[in-house]
Amino acid sequence: MDVPRSSTSESYAFVPTLTSDKDNPMFRPDPMLFKVQKLTEKLKSRKGRGQALAEALTVLFNSNERDQSFPSAITETRDRLGVKRYKFEPDYVDHLTLVMQLVRNTLNNYLQVAGKTRKFSFGKSSHYDMEFSSLVNRHWAMHLILESFEHRLLR
Repeated sequence: MDVPRSSTSESYAFVPTLTSDKDNPMFRPDPMLFKVQKLTEKLKSRKGRGQALAEALTVLFNSNERDQSFPSAITETRDRLGVKRYKFEPDYVDHLTLVMQLVRNTLNNYLQVAGKTRKFSFGKSSHYDMEFSSLVNRHWAMHLILESFEHRLLR
């Protein structure tokens, strides 16, 4: 078998040699990497959650898809005192909630197979003392505030 060799030096660790499997850490099997690869393959499958996540993100971030699915993501409403408020359209709230759940679950699955104890969360607003996932249902005093919240959530 003709083994490739470096033209400048044979001392580099990444140059394959007949003993590379034992000597080079790049050739050692990594159980964690194997688990990450398996999770990625599972997500890529047609029936995997990865497909649902990709479709949900496309609708959210592709302006044409978003405008078609949610022509008016923000609607005007009145509170019980008759004061004008703004809120996300209910179907848009459902979609945002779904995307947040899919993203959170996917990232937490990767953290878990990577052996990490940390959990991903979209966080909490210190100003409102609420999780961002709960703030999507809130009624806001100004259209601009709701747009700013949406921008913060999506970036």
